[in-house]
Amino acid sequence: MLTMAGVVLASASASAQTLPDTLDVRAGVVSTFDTNMLRLNDERAPGDREDVRITPQLDIDVRRLIGGRHQLTIGGTAGYDFHNRNTFLDRERIDLGGDVNIVVGAFCTIRPGVRLNWGQSQLSDQGVIIGNTERRTDYEISLACRRPAGLYPRLAGRVTRVTNSADARRVYNLDDDYVEAALGYSLPSLGDVLLVASYERFNRPELREEVDLNDRTDTFRTGLEFRRAVAPRISFRASAYYVRVETEDESWSSFSGLGFRTGVEFRPAPAIETDIQFSRDVSNQSNIATAYTIQTEARINASYRPSPRSQVRLGGRYLRRSFRGQLIVDTPFPRERDTTYSVFAGYSVDVTRRLRAALSVRHEERDAPLSYYRFVSTSGAASLSLRF
Repeated sequence: MLTMAGVVLASASASAQTLPDTLDVRAGVVSTFDTNMLRLNDERAPGDREDVRITPQLDIDVRRLIGGRHQLTIGGTAGYDFHNRNTFLDRERIDLGGDVNIVVGAFCTIRPGVRLNWGQSQLSDQGVIIGNTERRTDYEISLACRRPAGLYPRLAGRVTRVTNSADARRVYNLDDDYVEAALGYSLPSLGDVLLVASYERFNRPELREEVDLNDRTDTFRTGLEFRRAVAPRISFRASAYYVRVETEDESWSSFSGLGFRTGVEFRPAPAIETDIQFSRDVSNQSNIATAYTIQTEARINASYRPSPRSQVRLGGRYLRRSFRGQLIVDTPFPRERDTTYSVFAGYSVDVTRRLRAALSVRHEERDAPLSYYRFVSTSGAASLSLRF
């Protein structure tokens, strides 16, 4: 999913603080049972829809200090999915990223980075379910010169390219370009306040060439961002901005309105962490047939460590999407809007210094005006990984 700035904002606001060197490489296997692997319902696929997926994978976490000041970070997962029933979904699953935090002078950092996210495209967003590898590549760079007190600039940019392997899905290849400029003011007793302006462009060139549909949109955002660490255990961030979306095809409606992002990270005890987020913004996705999407989202994630070797995770998500500029290409009916609810729970334990075991369960439901796009799914996963 493509949202405002994505990883760019996170890296742009990061400080020059360096973390200890890390080299953690694990080989593992994940077994997942899903009651509705294809994210369909009885109307679209009567009968049994459960499936089992086996994923051997390699997990990587590398962090290295360079020259005593700069830091290289590489992390993520690379594996391959094997399905028991829906073998046409068998394909690679890659989520890898890397960046370099370059310290310039006393206050400035430059952070270039790249992320690969390759795998089966989101099945719940396809009108016709087919095997398709969606390959998303993000190239990012940010510059921040945060001072302990006073004015400072922040610049960020991202170039995203999404391609699809299946011939029927190539019209959904997506170009997404994002640039941002901000002027901030830092005051130790207050926190950071920034005036932020950004521009983002969504474009599907293959759709225009093959189907003669022009879904290019230009999104402009202007607003304020506030960040503060209230106490060592509490940090708060919030932004509110005016959003204007202009469509190149005048037959599709433009949009203007308020967007926002808020989040609180809370540690009531050393072993407990909670992260709560709310947002409303404009986004786009490669494999859903709309020019742009207005989405409202709420997330809560919590973790608890009963011991240094074990962890419990809980979370939930609410996502409401309103689709604009709908392209009736692979769906018989317009989607209009939908709402998705999901909850999850997980437990992991280091059985030995090298061996880790984990269990998780997840439930997801989607509601929509048309029953055609509704679904319910419950899944459970078990994994073992061995550290080299």
